[in-house]
Amino acid sequence: QIPAGSAFPVQQKTGEDGEEAERIPSTAEMLAELDKTAIRRDLSASELARFGFQNISEVQAFSSEIRSNLLWGMKLYLLAEKISEKTEERPDAACCGILFCKAIELRMYECFADALKHYFPDYVMRPGQGASGAQKPACLKDAEIEEFTLGWYSTFFKKKKAALGDIMRRAGHPEYGTDWWGAFRDKLFSCKNERNLCCHAKSFPWNNLEVLLHTIFADTAAGHQGTLKGLLFESRTGLLMQETEQGGKKNAAAAITD
Repeated sequence: QIPAGSAFPVQQKTGEDGEEAERIPSTAEMLAELDKTAIRRDLSASELARFGFQNISEVQAFSSEIRSNLLWGMKLYLLAEKISEKTEERPDAACCGILFCKAIELRMYECFADALKHYFPDYVMRPGQGASGAQKPACLKDAEIEEFTLGWYSTFFKKKKAALGDIMRRAGHPEYGTDWWGAFRDKLFSCKNERNLCCHAKSFPWNNLEVLLHTIFADTAAGHQGTLKGLLFESRTGLLMQETEQGGKKNAAAAITD
């Protein structure tokens, strides 16, 4: 809960005119009090359920950096929500939105990067520059984490959805066919748009944060594909591709050409 005003230390002090005035607590004192209440407490089952989690163990299953971004993002979201209820004002939602953006970008990288490097090693992520060819084209097999943006994934999946569907079919997962990759890409594209708004200079409205969270955590209808879970959960498909590669079924990509 948001601490009441009485929770903060208020002292009387004498001003220059000889009259006593209340001393306003410092920002550090206020943050310390928040730290003891809203920030440090564990999230309840009902609060976790709002983000698609049944229990805290599901959050703890993610890597440490993703887990940290998720937990701080959820807590700041709930804190900002309570503040807005008391003040009738919405803060810039980027304060917590950026943490969810980091979480989903890291999740996508952890799930997809290795598999895509294996199956599409020579795919050109960035063309060469300069007439002399001083800067060579950047291929997927050599790409760094910074190049795996949400925008890049959405473009790549749009181009390669048929090839990706074929890889999954050969690996024994026909449910992840071309149509599935198309639906996943569309949801990712929406997430990318909100991510860009969140990370730019203008204020990030609360309504846009809700759209961002919907793409990351919520189930959505996906035509005859049925229901598509939030990107945070559906991204495990990339891990299935990794398992296929590591299991020796590398012939799945034999017919794939750029």
